Amino acid sequence: MSLLADWRRAARRKIPGLVVVLLLLACHFAFDGPLSRLRERTYDFYQFLAQREATSNPVVIVSIDDASLKAYGRWPWNRGLLADLVDGVAESGAAVVGLALVLPEADISPDGIAGDKRLASALAKNRTALAVSLGNEATVSEAEPKAGWSIVGQVPETLPGFTGLTGSLPDFSSAAAGLGVIRTLPDPDGVLRHVPLLWLRNTAQGVQLWPSFALELLRLYAGENGYV
Repeated sequence: MSLLADWRRAARRKIPGLVVVLLLLACHFAFDGPLSRLRERTYDFYQFLAQREATSNPVVIVSIDDASLKAYGRWPWNRGLLADLVDGVAESGAAVVGLALVLPEADISPDGIAGDKRLASALAKNRTALAVSLGNEATVSEAEPKAGWSIVGQVPETLPGFTGLTGSLPDFSSAAAGLGVIRTLPDPDGVLRHVPLLWLRNTAQGVQLWPSFALELLRLYAGENGYV
């Protein structure tokens, strides 16, 4: 009888934990299934109710608008003009200049060769970052991450992963101080609610960790050589 009583007491102690596990599993399957739309709409509603006021922001976005296209012509611009843009932004006091562009091909305009050289020079003499894109297509213009990683434990399997990479010309990639991923993963309803800070690239040599473009800009701004 004593053995049976001990077993019952042990079972009663485990029941609350088992109930919690079952509830978590139920929530996981529910919110990853039919209720995912409800979760997303609820999140959107909360964002509407509790809007945050804009604060001072050290980030300045230099966009190519209609006025720019009217003044300098249609896109793509000559790489020499992009070099002037990078130099101008840096001279205005920017600590880091991020060019959210992927330039995998040489400039074929009449002044293309000279423009490519000028852009590579501008990227090298200023603290700059270029973008790369990850996907499952064939790799175009191979590139390696600029910063190393110090990792404790296993790389999380939940990170978004791809096999292919599209980077800029080697002269541009080697000249830039940083390289970061520009890619979005919208929710099933097409709305973009989050942007991953880390990305995985699966290669024949193993797994590469890539920072998002924003995270790479932050690394350069902080003057760090790697990620911990």
